[in-house]
Amino acid sequence: VLTGKHGDVSQVLGFRLGADDYVFKPFTAEVLIARVEALLRRTGAPSASPERSFTSFGRVTIDPERRETCVDGKTVPLTIKEFDLLKALVDAQGKILSREGLLKSVWGIGPDCEIRTRTVDQHIAGIRQKLGAEGGRILTVPRFGYRIELS
Repeated sequence: VLTGKHGDVSQVLGFRLGADDYVFKPFTAEVLIARVEALLRRTGAPSASPERSFTSFGRVTIDPERRETCVDGKTVPLTIKEFDLLKALVDAQGKILSREGLLKSVWGIGPDCEIRTRTVDQHIAGIRQKLGAEGGRILTVPRFGYRIELS
């Protein structure tokens, strides 16, 4: 996260939302570059990827590196959880994913949690709407969960 907010609450929220580092203004380019290089060393990730991997189905293209989804080349503004949910369905290659499994993999909510929620269903509805006609590829499997038609 690169921001002008200095408070502890902002930093904690940034890390809880998945940030690997938190840099606030003012900063120098040298410090920013050093932090990125340190992160790359810690993760073992290469400093530059020669080619990016895209996933496509129908008229939809997903770029996991940029966390971007497009339909017919036009960007579809998915929320973080919508993107993660769509990616989980695509990665399953058409296999059925249960609501409980999706809650665990996308939201980090385990089966021992007492929460009763329809958030998976609501997020699926949002993805379907945003993808337009291509949203029909996300199928509800009654009493089991969801799967996606990739072909």
